[in-house]
Amino acid sequence: MPECRSAGVPERRNASPARAALPVSAPASRDCSRPPASPPEPSCRVSGFLRSTRRAVPALLLLPTLLAGFASPVAAQSISATQITEGQTRTFTVTGIPASWTGTPTLNVPINSSPRAAYGYSSGTCLSNQISLGLNYSDICLPTLTSTWDSATRVFTFEQFAYTDAIAEGDEIFKIEIYDSAVNNRNVFFDITLKDGPGPVISLSPSGTLGETGVAEGGIAAGFELRMTPTLPYDVHVAVLVREEGTAFDNGAPDPYPGHVLPEHRGEFVVTIPANAASASHFVQTRPQTFLEKDTTVHLLVLAPTAGVRSIVRDLHGVELSHYVTDGANQATITVLDGSDTASAVTPEVRLHVHPEDTEVAEGGTLEFWLALKPQPQVDLAVSIDLEDGVAPNSNVTDCGSFLADGQAGRRTVTVPGYGNGQPRQSWNWVRFTAQTVDDNVDETDCDVVATIATGSGYKVIEHEGVTITAQGRATVRVTDNDEAESSQDGE
Repeated sequence: MPECRSAGVPERRNASPARAALPVSAPASRDCSRPPASPPEPSCRVSGFLRSTRRAVPALLLLPTLLAGFASPVAAQSISATQITEGQTRTFTVTGIPASWTGTPTLNVPINSSPRAAYGYSSGTCLSNQISLGLNYSDICLPTLTSTWDSATRVFTFEQFAYTDAIAEGDEIFKIEIYDSAVNNRNVFFDITLKDGPGPVISLSPSGTLGETGVAEGGIAAGFELRMTPTLPYDVHVAVLVREEGTAFDNGAPDPYPGHVLPEHRGEFVVTIPANAASASHFVQTRPQTFLEKDTTVHLLVLAPTAGVRSIVRDLHGVELSHYVTDGANQATITVLDGSDTASAVTPEVRLHVHPEDTEVAEGGTLEFWLALKPQPQVDLAVSIDLEDGVAPNSNVTDCGSFLADGQAGRRTVTVPGYGNGQPRQSWNWVRFTAQTVDDNVDETDCDVVATIATGSGYKVIEHEGVTITAQGRATVRVTDNDEAESSQDGE
């Protein structure tokens, strides 16, 4: 095998036996300084590789220094959360503060907010002078200035508070800045979304001890207290519903003044919690009665500010409800106690009633009236009733016939049973009485039969605040003639 060596390069001694067995036709010597016309022998390839490696060693030694100039950048700063809700106090953590920051990370919040931000922070709520000025500010507050910086872990933590308002509005965006106290232009910015909250929390309870003691009819009003958290620098309008329970009456007959609470004190109302106030009260006045009746309960319910309730309240009072929620205790109850009335201490009141389906009867039918009395007397009580036939329904009718059977018109006595040795019935006591009409062959004008409570002993027609309700002492039934198709000529 011809020799092809370069100074300093050891001779290759581990040639493959298979490759060594091949016939060699190369000349006895070669010039290795010039590239061969054909592929070099293995020994020449090895020597060329080693020479190249020797020349590359200095460059390899410089590689770490070169790579140092292209080191990976410091991890970007990140924040633990990107939103906060009205009324919420939240802790934010910022990580990845670079080692090049030599000062203490400092918080600047909020900046470039939409809408603008509030001025300050005090005792858990924002300073609110901007709201009283009617300015359009975001509901985010300046930070508590309580923040922590861990220089070992490069972690910065701060607390942020969001203001609660009573306005339904969209979400807001505000920007916070964290900057190096040593070099102000070393900073990082984060966008935070401020979610619209449910509004202040309204809770409800009876005033003082009224929930336990109740109120006497006609005495002090049933008072309810609405409390709000947090307080706000403007009026908050809350919808409430007042209803009275325990005023049901018997036999389906309507009671014109059921219960202790008059109609004008029941229904929907708006309670206004004044600016900067923590509570407001709503009072339900009761009326004194001069007869025995059951105790009732007055319920006050805080209504949620839904679209339906808003429209109801706006139609009734022209007031737009505020944005609020309840704490679950949105109903309170106060008992209204019947006075010192007893069955023997008051004069029973009476009234007449006709069921709506019985207000018109064809001749030949039976007229049905109801006498109501309360409180129930201990002994039977006779009430005098006058029954008048052929009453003109209006001034256009001048000729009315007679419809009642013989002996039905005139005065009669209706007896209300007493309670005897039992307990008196506190609600209305109802007694039915009837009058019969005659189906004749005479063409007559449709006219009325009228029942009227006559003056008597031991009873009186129902009164309201001392004034007799005359209409409650009368009841009317229209009697229609059936002798020909067009017999009705009552002028109506």
